[in-house]
Order: sequence, then C-alpha cells, then structure tokens
Amino acid sequence: MFSNLLRRTSTKCCHSNKNIYKRFLSTIKSCDKNELKQFVKGNCIIIDVREKMEIAQTGPVHHKAINIPLMHYVTDEDGNENILLDRLDGDEFLDEYGIDKPSYDDHIIFTCKAGVRSNMAAQLTLQQNPNYKNIINYVGGADDWFN
Repeated sequence: MFSNLLRRTSTKCCHSNKNIYKRFLSTIKSCDKNELKQFVKGNCIIIDVREKMEIAQTGPVHHKAINIPLMHYVTDEDGNENILLDRLDGDEFLDEYGIDKPSYDDHIIFTCKAGVRSNMAAQLTLQQNPNYKNIINYVGGADDWFN
C-alpha cells in the first residue's frame, strides 16, 4: 500500500547504504526550474499534488497545473492504492479537471512543495502503469518556483 512506500522511502533515507536510495530515485526522470519552463512551452500536463490549502497560500506553480492532492491521486475512495490516471476514463478526467486525460506518450510532470510527494506520485505511477513513458518529477517544487 501507499503507506508501505512511505515507510520504504523513509527507511532508505536513513540507511547508510545510499545506493539503495539512489536506485529508488533514479527510476524517475527529474527536471529543474529552467527545464520545466521549457516543458510548459510544449504539450505537457503538470500535476500538483499539494493540498488545496497549500496552493491557496502560494498560488499554482503554473497556469497549466492541475491540483490533485497526493492521497486523492494515489488511493481510491475505499483507500486502495490505485492511481487516478488508471481510475478515470477520458471523459471522467475531462469532466473533473477540464483537460484531456494524458496519453501514455505525454509528458506528465509532478510537482509539490519541495519534490518529495511529487516523487512518490511519479514513482507510484510508473509502478502501477509502466505504459506511461514520460513521467517527470519537478524536484524544486513550489519552494523553487516562487524563489
């Protein structure tokens, strides 16, 4: 379950064997602020996994960003681990978020406050549906964007 990933992540952070943690992170592509600015010029979707209250305090990272809080993104209504991209069909996604559901080839960029939650969302997306080819974590998050 999602809580297991959180435990594994925090455990790996604390181990002296940093290679395990590096392997965990290396499966996700990442981008910095300048790279994100280039991505948004093209066709990409930005999923901000911060809570609504966090976004209300700072504003969105970019006008293309849609807000899907992390727990809503990674778990269904019954609390089962199931990413939102697999739960909703194209029409449901369009109705809920006002944009087309991303295809397997689209660049999907996850962001949050500092890159930790967005990395978890990106990791779970790839674990649950490896058909998504362009999953990216914006490592700086809102902290970097607004500085």
